[in-house]
Amino acid sequence: MKTSNKYTPFFVSAMLMWIVLYFIYPAFQYYVDPDGTAYLTIARRYAEGVYVQAINGYWSPWSCWLTAILIRYGLQPIPASVIINTLGATGFLYITQSFLLKFDVASKLQWWFNGALVVFLCYAVFAQSFDDLWECFFLLAALRIMLAKSFTTKPELWIGTGFIGALAYFAKAYSFPFFILNILCCVYLLSENKQQWLKISLTCIATMLLFSFPWIYALHYKYGIWTTSTAGSLNMSWYLVGHPYWTGNIKHLLPPAYPDSPYYWEDPYASNGVTPHFWSSWHLFGLQFVRIGINLFRLLISSLQLSIFFTVTGLVVLGALRRRKLWSNYPIAIRVIALSFLLFPLGYLPINFESRYLWYMLPISLVLIDYIVKRNIPFLTKRTGLNTIYAMLALSLTVYPIAQIWKIANSGADRDAQMASALKANGIRGKFTSNLNTSRQMQSVARIAYFSGNSYYSIPYPDKVTSEELLKEIRRYDIDYYIVFDESRSGMTRALINEQGKPFPELKMHNITGLKIYRIKD
Repeated sequence: MKTSNKYTPFFVSAMLMWIVLYFIYPAFQYYVDPDGTAYLTIARRYAEGVYVQAINGYWSPWSCWLTAILIRYGLQPIPASVIINTLGATGFLYITQSFLLKFDVASKLQWWFNGALVVFLCYAVFAQSFDDLWECFFLLAALRIMLAKSFTTKPELWIGTGFIGALAYFAKAYSFPFFILNILCCVYLLSENKQQWLKISLTCIATMLLFSFPWIYALHYKYGIWTTSTAGSLNMSWYLVGHPYWTGNIKHLLPPAYPDSPYYWEDPYASNGVTPHFWSSWHLFGLQFVRIGINLFRLLISSLQLSIFFTVTGLVVLGALRRRKLWSNYPIAIRVIALSFLLFPLGYLPINFESRYLWYMLPISLVLIDYIVKRNIPFLTKRTGLNTIYAMLALSLTVYPIAQIWKIANSGADRDAQMASALKANGIRGKFTSNLNTSRQMQSVARIAYFSGNSYYSIPYPDKVTSEELLKEIRRYDIDYYIVFDESRSGMTRALINEQGKPFPELKMHNITGLKIYRIKD
């Protein structure tokens, strides 16, 4: 069969995905995921040539770079980011088809899996608009190269794998430690002896480090520390302790990272103070085990969100690994992808789990499910039985994405964009703080700040600040407006009064409902 014919399920599915995304985009054009305002702002900085501010240790650069290119050519940031993320989704589909072909998955099943992934990816493109899909594509591409028959004998493949590993790191910083671990473990299975293992592993890792170094140096230039990312250290500390510790000069308001930032989340490292970890005290050491226990439960929930078959596959593979005789009977290629499947979530165990953290494992799980069913359930080898299992599997992959994309469509992003447009139309421009205080509410206000071009100074702990203290903070940062949202969306509805005991003037706005705006500065 010609290669082009083998990839027909991919071509058809990719075309269908692009068409569906084109038609549903208007319903999601204002949705910016919780991290999106930061990524979009960074992409704009790259497009404008403000490179020092654009360099960011918390948010990975790959999608920002590509989005910035489209912005430079005249596209608006959000559609540009959707196009770039859709390219990542296309790569995800392609590499999945490559794995299905490598492991001789039946043609009918290839169509079912690709069709289910179209639904999943139409959700994923909007749910996480930067980085995750690209990370999965690059890491899976590196794994696929390792499965090539000539991999252990061709140094050019080792170099290519290392280069792709660097791209995966640019896409998402988690790839840096995982790529190294994955290379060491998987190449060990593929190598004939220790010398070959060391030669291949060192070549792959050295190449990855070589191409990654310019970005690592850029981070060192900006932050004054040698690091591959600030995200891992911050996230591990925040989830362990339960909250961040701010720098000593931060009291009640969190300032944006830069004067033109929409929100502090563009670079949280700038506001972060001490960063305790499990090695900081015996108390935190014990607490880390509690966190791991909680995260194991979250891993279970996250895997079930992808598919119940995904969870079963993980348990079967883990059980096989513990039984040496059974594990040794698996073909070497199956053992390699199964090992990679088990290794990937390890780095998240001390931190947190979401289903998107497991997307890399999804294409691998499809191959493993097919292998497990064919090998271990002989009484279902009749066509009807297999078709039933595979149909259930394909459908299970679509349940959570459909539920979540409906949730995204009703997230209130359109309302936030309308409020932002009304603020701009009424000449509201500058710094503001608001009475909204929960994480979800702050995401909404961050969108409003981004769309309106304003800077949002959030109040992380409103219950711990009095009106007098809040006023001092507002004066300190020279904030222009205090915005009070409807009580139904608010955690703090108290009005502010000035130093003379008089209320600040409420601005009369046209076409704005659901909020009140008080002018602070004269």
